[in-house]
Amino acid sequence: MARIRVPLNNFERGEVSPSMTSRTDLNVYVQSAEKCRNFFLMAEGGVKRRPGTEFIHKFTTITVDNSKRLQVKIEPFLFSDDERYIVAFSAGRCDFFRIVASTGAISHIQALTADTDSTALPWTVDTIEHQTIAQSADNMFVAHSSHIQMRIVRTGLTTFEVRKFAFDETTANDERFQPYFAFQESGVTLTPSGTSGSITLTTSANYFESGHVGTIIRYKGNECLVSGFTSATQVSATVRKTLSGTSADTDFDEQSYSTLRGFPSAVTFHEDRLWFAGTTSQPDGIWSSKTSEFFNFDVGTAQSNESIQFAISAGEFNSIKHLTSSRDLQVFTSTSEFFIPSFSSSALTPTNAQIRRQTPFGSASVRPTPFDGATVYVQRGGKTVREFVFSDEESAYVSTPISLLSSHLVIDPTQMTAMRGALARPESYAFFVNSDGTIAVFHSIRNEQKAGWTLWTTSDTGTTGGFHSMCTIDERLFCIAKRDLGGGTVRFMLEEFLDTATLDCSDDFSGSNGVFTTNSIFENNAKVDVVSGNDYLGNFTQGSNQIDVSAVSTTSSAEIGFGYTGVLTTLPLDANVDGGPLTAEPRQITRVNLDLVETLSVSVSSGGTAVPLILQSTTDDFSQGLSKFTGKKEFRMLGYSTDPRVLITQTAPVSLQLNGMIVEVAF
Repeated sequence: MARIRVPLNNFERGEVSPSMTSRTDLNVYVQSAEKCRNFFLMAEGGVKRRPGTEFIHKFTTITVDNSKRLQVKIEPFLFSDDERYIVAFSAGRCDFFRIVASTGAISHIQALTADTDSTALPWTVDTIEHQTIAQSADNMFVAHSSHIQMRIVRTGLTTFEVRKFAFDETTANDERFQPYFAFQESGVTLTPSGTSGSITLTTSANYFESGHVGTIIRYKGNECLVSGFTSATQVSATVRKTLSGTSADTDFDEQSYSTLRGFPSAVTFHEDRLWFAGTTSQPDGIWSSKTSEFFNFDVGTAQSNESIQFAISAGEFNSIKHLTSSRDLQVFTSTSEFFIPSFSSSALTPTNAQIRRQTPFGSASVRPTPFDGATVYVQRGGKTVREFVFSDEESAYVSTPISLLSSHLVIDPTQMTAMRGALARPESYAFFVNSDGTIAVFHSIRNEQKAGWTLWTTSDTGTTGGFHSMCTIDERLFCIAKRDLGGGTVRFMLEEFLDTATLDCSDDFSGSNGVFTTNSIFENNAKVDVVSGNDYLGNFTQGSNQIDVSAVSTTSSAEIGFGYTGVLTTLPLDANVDGGPLTAEPRQITRVNLDLVETLSVSVSSGGTAVPLILQSTTDDFSQGLSKFTGKKEFRMLGYSTDPRVLITQTAPVSLQLNGMIVEVAF
């Protein structure tokens, strides 16, 4: 019987589509896996078990509704190097968490349900997913087409307030510096009954609606505030600035943003301007503030520092979803991708600003994120992830699909975030929270042309639980997860991924003689895993508010939480030998040699019974914990298959790093 030894020492492509099982002709075949779950891809080519999560906060006021895609959404609020916050958006509510710079500790500091006018916060369970944000200094701007732009303002070390966005006005309050637009059809005229005080405005054709009450109409550039609705051709109004006459004229317009016309759906900062885009009535409109004056959108006489305002007008419907500030101002719409070019010799001005259409794919509601030299976005439909990057060869932006070979891992994401060097790893990772509660993780090192995908899951993923939202702050990664803590009620939890954690929703507990009081997190009947040092003690059920492990250990400290398992399955082992490839031929995996680093648990199988790595104490002192294993470990396999694979799993939720393996195949 002939034997060959097949090296599998590079998994940089991560998990690829099941449709790749016959593409033995491609290099990607020997650089990927059929399954790669709950692992980090490493720059060196190996894989490492993902970190666990530490419990931070339980949201007890929010009822989980599994029919809703996104009920709690977390976003970073970065004021200064030592003042970092997390903002959690939920229906009509904002929760604020402070990160203490000196200790790294996180605490809930405030919850708001109304703005400074005592009006209920406008976001709902159906709008949170689609809202966009932009933050500068102590202001965070929140935009959605269904409600007025809102400002979240940091007013102190531990205090915030929410305010309605208000445009600047003249000192006489007779002119508001906001965008205006002529919504009427060509030839329609407006006739005012007077030039000051309370007047009547009459149009030559149906124009007005009851929703016009409270909005500003401009007649030849001077403002009138609509105070009452009479008919489709007539409203009452109060003149804010004396009108120039009372003749019928086509020169009139109204404010672009209102309950009637909709509000901006996109917001960002770019070149020292605040930018809005995409209302219900002007879905392709783009507006910027004056330079360094974020509440002044006065177009004036088109001086260099004045507001920039225009529409895409690309010959097709383009509803703007996102604005992203990068080397240029990038514009993502429902059907295409555009950019507004910046200039090396001058700033953007009303006279040089122009918009250019680049690619024809369209964006989903997930906010695009700058990542590894490109802007990563989810294509309309939620099945493909692309990177929007400038190509010197084409002198234009291109939208390259980066999830093509792993598209089964991208499941209609609701949110994404990116991390650049953290969790004991120097690489960059992008995280996509899927609608089924999993996380698709993209690993990229552009200058070395390395890229790959893995999938993260947690307890109850796909049933009642799963990951729900994520954000990064500096080198820290946070998530919202849905979990049943034992009482039968699913709750939202704020957690942090930590390299020191081996379990999910976990904490370090102190106890006595193996008994721990754990009701600060878990509820009775919760089934949790217990790890003490390097020892996995097993799965236990909470009763009487306690976890009792005294039958197996009298330890006084333990990490307690929900376990998860890493799974790595190779593609079918194949090779070219004399006479051709081994594809579809019966063959046997006889031996597998793993190259392991600081590993406490690993099991290997080739389709039959898994063979575990058994670590034993190296001294006669049985009170000492196990030592992590580093080195080569051989596993012997049995059984034949026409598609032999190596399956790497764990018998315990503890550390595992696999640098590579050598597989011996007999045929």
